[in-house]
Amino acid sequence: MGKIFRWTLLLVVLVIFTSGAVAFYTVFFPSNEGVTMPLMRNMSLPDAEREARRLGLNVSVAPVESTLPQWQVVAQYPEAGGRVRGGSTIILNVSRGGARSSIPSVRGLTEPEARSVLQGQGFTVGNVIRIQDDSRPGGTVIAQNPAAPANVPNDIRVDLLVSQGGTGADAMVIVPDVAGMPQSQARELLLAGGFRVAAVTSVYSPRDVSGNVTSTRPAGGTPARAGEGVRLWVATHTRPEGTPNPVQPIAQPPSTTLVGNEPPRDPSQDQMANLALSTLDQQFQAVTPPVTPNVPVPQQPPAPEPQPAVQPEQAPVPTPQPVQQNLAPVGTRIARIRYPVPPLARPLPLRIELTDPSGRRVLLNREVRSGEYISLDAPFTTESVVRFYLGDEFVWQDRFM
Repeated sequence: MGKIFRWTLLLVVLVIFTSGAVAFYTVFFPSNEGVTMPLMRNMSLPDAEREARRLGLNVSVAPVESTLPQWQVVAQYPEAGGRVRGGSTIILNVSRGGARSSIPSVRGLTEPEARSVLQGQGFTVGNVIRIQDDSRPGGTVIAQNPAAPANVPNDIRVDLLVSQGGTGADAMVIVPDVAGMPQSQARELLLAGGFRVAAVTSVYSPRDVSGNVTSTRPAGGTPARAGEGVRLWVATHTRPEGTPNPVQPIAQPPSTTLVGNEPPRDPSQDQMANLALSTLDQQFQAVTPPVTPNVPVPQQPPAPEPQPAVQPEQAPVPTPQPVQQNLAPVGTRIARIRYPVPPLARPLPLRIELTDPSGRRVLLNREVRSGEYISLDAPFTTESVVRFYLGDEFVWQDRFM
C-alpha cells in the first residue's frame, strides 16, 4: 500500500514540474511562429478585413471622428511590423466620415453680423437665447456653442447667447437689420429682439420685391431703447392713381418757347420722380411747380412783322388723392399682437390683457410651452395698452395708437 502511494506522489510531482517548465519556456523563449502585422492604415475597411482574414486574424472595428473619408482606417493595433499569433484579434479605428470645418468665433459681434459670418462659412444658426447683461450692449453675442476654435462637422447647428442690454429704462439694444426681408419675417425678428412695430408704410418701388422691407426707422444696426417702436417701409408694385410715372419727367414748358423774360429751360434740371420717396412725397413733388428766377433777357433787334408771344395754356395740376390703407370703421383700429414665449423649464400660464377707453378685457389666458409663438389681432379705439403676464408675473407691455 505504501509503495503505491509513493509512486502516485512521484507521478504528481513530475506532472507539476513538466507544466512549469513548459510555461517558463513559453514566456521567456517565445516561438517565432505567427504572422507579421501588415500596414492597414489608410486602407478601406473592406480591404483591411479581407487582408486580416487571409492572415487568419479577427477584426474589431472602432469608429472615430476624423476628416478622412468614411470607413477609412485611421489607426491599427498592433502596429505594422509586429508579430501576432494566428487567430488573434486586431483593433482598427475607422473614420465616421463627413466634412469638417473650423468654426469661426462670433463673440462680440451683433446678432445679424454673427448670422452672416456663420452662414457664409456653411454653418446653420440654432437656438438663440437672450439674457439681460449690463456689461454688454443689447444685441451683442456673449457666447456660442460649439465654441471656437474647433473642427466640427459642417452640418452642426451653432447656438448663440445674445445680450439684451441692461434692465434700466435707458438700456440700449441694437436694432436688427431687416432690410430686404419679407414683412412677416421682419416683424418676428424685431419682436424677438425686444422691439415692436409702430407703423407700416407702403412705398411704390418697382425695383424691390413686393412685400419686402426697404428701410426702417431707426435704421438696422443702430442702438435704440428696448421696447421702442420701429417703423417699416414696405415695397409695393401698385402705383396709386395720381402718382407720376417714375420713369417720365414732370411736365414742363417746351424748351424752345420763351415766355416773357423767362430764360430757356435747362433739360438737366428736369425733376424726376424719386423711387426712394413714399407715394405721398412723390405726389407732393409732382404738384409743386418749379420756381424760375426772373432773369432779364437782352433786347433783340426787331424782326419784320413781329408776332406777339403767345402764352401757352397751362395744363391743370393734378390734385393728390389720399392713399386709403385702413378700411376699418372710423375710430376702430387693429392691434397686431405678437409674442414669442421664452425658454421655459415647464409650461406656464400666459395672460394677455388689452386696455382702451372702452375698458379692460382679457385676450388670452392659457398655458403655453417653451418656444411657442402667440399671434393675436384685437380691435381697439383711439389708444390701447397690451400687458403680458407669464406665470402671474408682469413681463411685457405694448402700446398701440
